[in-house]
Order: sequence, then C-alpha cells, then structure tokens
Amino acid sequence: VGLRGGDETCGKPALTNLFGWAQYSVTPAPSVEFTAGARVDKRLPRNPGETSEDAAFIASASPRLGVLWMPSDRVTSRLLYGRAFRAPNVRELLV
Repeated sequence: VGLRGGDETCGKPALTNLFGWAQYSVTPAPSVEFTAGARVDKRLPRNPGETSEDAAFIASASPRLGVLWMPSDRVTSRLLYGRAFRAPNVRELLV
C-alpha cells in the first residue's frame, strides 16, 4: 500500500476505533416519549508516524435528544437533535 505515483510504501495500514453509547427513554404518558443519550468515539493510533496528539485521534462525543409525540392514531411528530447512533427500537419502527 502506498500513495499513487509515490515510491514510498506504507506497509499494511491498520485502523482501530473504540466507541460506546448510552441512552435513556422515559414515557410519561402514552402519547409522549422523551429520549436522551450520548455516544463517544475514539480512534487509536496503530500505524507508524501516528501519535495520539493528532486531531484524528481526539475523542469525540455526540449528544442525542428526542421527543416523540402522538396526539392521535393519525398524527405523529418526532423532534430529534444530534446524530443517530443506534438501530431504531420496535416502537419507532411501528410509528
């Protein structure tokens, strides 16, 4: 592996990412659901020349907030903030 047109080879590059997320949902009424969560991502340096001080290896957090409102069987509203980081749950698939 190397750069196009370059004589220098990079060897076999490796990529290691660590991530985790947590989410909490509460349903105060049958027609309202609140969701809050966060995801943390961290890329680890594995290749020659990479250091943990580089910007690509700084840990990042992604918040997520949501409100699901179903005033009737025909009307549904969902307000979301943040980046999706999980598969939808059964209730979200059916709405």
